[in-house]
Amino acid sequence: MEKNSIRIGKLPIEVVEKIPTPEDVFKLKKIGIKERLLVLYGSALIALGVSIGSGEFLLGPAQAVKYGLVLAWLVPIGAFLQAIYMYSWAKLTIATGETPVTLMFRIGMWAGWLGALGVLFGNIWGGWAYNSAVALAGGILGRAPGPQDAYLIGVSGTILLLLTFLMLALGRRIARTLEIFNWIDLGFIFLSFIILTIYISATTCLG
Repeated sequence: MEKNSIRIGKLPIEVVEKIPTPEDVFKLKKIGIKERLLVLYGSALIALGVSIGSGEFLLGPAQAVKYGLVLAWLVPIGAFLQAIYMYSWAKLTIATGETPVTLMFRIGMWAGWLGALGVLFGNIWGGWAYNSAVALAGGILGRAPGPQDAYLIGVSGTILLLLTFLMLALGRRIARTLEIFNWIDLGFIFLSFIILTIYISATTCLG
């Protein structure tokens, strides 16, 4: 397989004549059902775990309870814009083999660090960690947290973030650690959905 390099932005990138097959990438002779479950689907589970965000489980339901369906018109607009956003980054990632933040470093160091900080404050702390902390604080308090519980929410968010970093640091490989966690996490989520669906349907029919 011939390789050469070209420069895209500030950094060089390797160019190949042929995209490697999954067997080449994972160094397997043949990919069967066992290999799909243990190797291929593990990476897909990481992407699936990331795609099920706090908006669907925390922000959306919270706003629906607070305001009703008056903001439902935002859902198709948000889904449409998010689909374009994700598809664009996915195409770039497939073409270059690099993550969005790495691609931003090709523009310049300032763009890369700006993208990394944007992910940290826009998603991790401002989104996932903070909203997870609101849910955790609500479970501790037994009610919806209010402004008076800001300290508890902040402490809970910090603890959750540190536990996430600790979990990844203890694993031998970050990717493998995320695969195992998402097998457990997504299994619990989907099993809970099935049980809740059966329960709600049964109580609705019997009631």
